[in-house]
Amino acid sequence: MTGRDSDGRLRFRRFGTADGMPNNSPNTVLEDLHGRIWASSDHGLAVINPDNFAIDVLREADGVTVRNFWVHSGTTTGAGEILFGGTGGLVVVSPDTLAKSDYRPPMKITDLRIGGHTIPVGRFNDARPGVALDVPASANSFSVEFASLDYSAPARVNYRYRLDGFDPDWMTTDASRAILIVGPAIIDCMLSAPTAMAFGPAILWNS
Repeated sequence: MTGRDSDGRLRFRRFGTADGMPNNSPNTVLEDLHGRIWASSDHGLAVINPDNFAIDVLREADGVTVRNFWVHSGTTTGAGEILFGGTGGLVVVSPDTLAKSDYRPPMKITDLRIGGHTIPVGRFNDARPGVALDVPASANSFSVEFASLDYSAPARVNYRYRLDGFDPDWMTTDASRAILIVGPAIIDCMLSAPTAMAFGPAILWNS
């Protein structure tokens, strides 16, 4: 509820996937002791901040092991915990113990190939920025694979990359970590590939 109109009728705001909700059909809606709204769905739990309407989503990577929640199956406890029931068990959330992570995991190159031949990656993973890679004119392909050094919740790691001089915009992915370029476009390109931890729609990219 956002207030009342000029006739005194209640006004409500509707949230959907475009706003960051896991889906458009919440099963149970509850309010915690801080006024935040919690909603269970078949794609995770959503928590809505009433001050700015920001939405965070908790899924399996965050410890939500129940995938299908039941309609009207939820309650709060005197200690402020939020309980949601679903297929396979009960999820108990302690809102005061949840905190966003501002950790920006570093990215390392794990495999590098030119024309199908493996190139040692050690010198590209040190602290020196802008290490050059010479690609001979005879090479017909260039591939690089990278990984984030975060093991707490790999499913929440997002990747994006851009070949300056080739890609006009950032290419974002949360699964594929390999880039393959075939043909003369590999010449005079510079690779940028930051990583990020995602918590709901908020994504903190490293540099």
